[in-house]
Amino acid sequence: MNRSVLLAIALLVPACAARTTIEPLGRGTTAYNVSLGGPMVAAFDTWLPIPNLSVGVNHGYCDDLDIGGTVYLLPLLYGNVGLDVGATWYPLVDTAGTTIALQPRIMAFASFREGVDSRFRAWPVVSASAAWRAGRDRIYTGFDMLVFASSFMYDEEAPPLILSPFVGYRWAIGESGRLMAELKWHGVNVRTNATVEYVNPFGQGGLAPFVGYELEW
Repeated sequence: MNRSVLLAIALLVPACAARTTIEPLGRGTTAYNVSLGGPMVAAFDTWLPIPNLSVGVNHGYCDDLDIGGTVYLLPLLYGNVGLDVGATWYPLVDTAGTTIALQPRIMAFASFREGVDSRFRAWPVVSASAAWRAGRDRIYTGFDMLVFASSFMYDEEAPPLILSPFVGYRWAIGESGRLMAELKWHGVNVRTNATVEYVNPFGQGGLAPFVGYELEW
């Protein structure tokens, strides 16, 4: 696998969805979400986000632990299935509305195309975030960290970790709905001089806007 392909994967793989795990749902509560967005690329004489659509679900296992998963729909167009599953622990939830979340999970992609040498790839991902109350809304920030397995590193110069910081705002919609807007800097530690032309400040990574909606059921 050449460097250009690896860089493209590094930007598309790490958690391509708006953040839904910034405060605990509470024991027994389930929330469904949908998200759209991705890295900005040059297309049609302008800049457009890659339209990666995802759907997911989170469930409150206990008061400070949620479990959940996300399915990424864009890879289906290329004969692949992408998903991640994991848990979110909230070590801090205070009365002033500040929350801290730690989220380990596994992201996996499987191919059902013919003539491929390897049909399954999986990577560990760890995310951390902090959120603050703004009335009924929330402002939040954090980062994703994806770890490439050594067997995947065909490029000796490629970094073993892909870091992607993010910042976002979540609006409360009615009693059980939430609207999210987020900006992520995918692969901030990766130089993107690949064939794909990203919006990449200082030649690093790629900026990715997301919008999402979550509904408790």
